[in-house]
Amino acid sequence: EKDEYDKKKYSRQDEVVKPWQIIHLAQDKMDAGDGPPSISRLGFFSCSDFGIHHKMMETPVTLQFPTSTLISRNHYEKSWSLSSHRRIKNVIVVMEWIPN
Repeated sequence: EKDEYDKKKYSRQDEVVKPWQIIHLAQDKMDAGDGPPSISRLGFFSCSDFGIHHKMMETPVTLQFPTSTLISRNHYEKSWSLSSHRRIKNVIVVMEWIPN
């Protein structure tokens, strides 16, 4: 049985994967407060900022996660919801690391 989904004109624009090196995770420290700006440069944002958009230009409902729980912009770019409908990519890797 196939899952049904809304048949919309989904955009595939700007889906280029932005690589980063694992060694950078050890070099960039997590900052307290509003999030990790150094990790942000690598293309990550807080999972608490992630939500599925049902309508363009509408703020999504989000869930609260610890500040250390991040999502890659290679999975979903928050700005996409402002201009197009997207089908999100499947999660391929979940990784846990403890920066020293």
